[in-house]
Amino acid sequence: MRIVFLIMILLTLSTTGCTEKNPPHYVGTPVVSQEQAKEVAETLYKIKDVKKIELRHLEEVELEGMPSEAKNLNPIYYVISGKNADGTQTIAYVSSGNPEHHFQILYTE
Repeated sequence: MRIVFLIMILLTLSTTGCTEKNPPHYVGTPVVSQEQAKEVAETLYKIKDVKKIELRHLEEVELEGMPSEAKNLNPIYYVISGKNADGTQTIAYVSSGNPEHHFQILYTE
């Protein structure tokens, strides 16, 4: 009888796990994926040749570029560096908390 009960519990647990396509968000983890951030950079800032993507806290100089609506929020951003369609070196910044919070820095030589 115990074996049958144990098998029923195991079957129930194995079929009722987390089956959502979007798993629950845990506090302190990014809401935006690296792929979403890259898509924002490619779509809005026309970055064609992505060299590097990193998730990090913004530096003091970079904090000045944050959108005004994101100033009091978490300054953890995906930093995506590469070249745009014109061949200009650019860095796009996409918030890890909201893909609508983004900005870029263009470099001139």
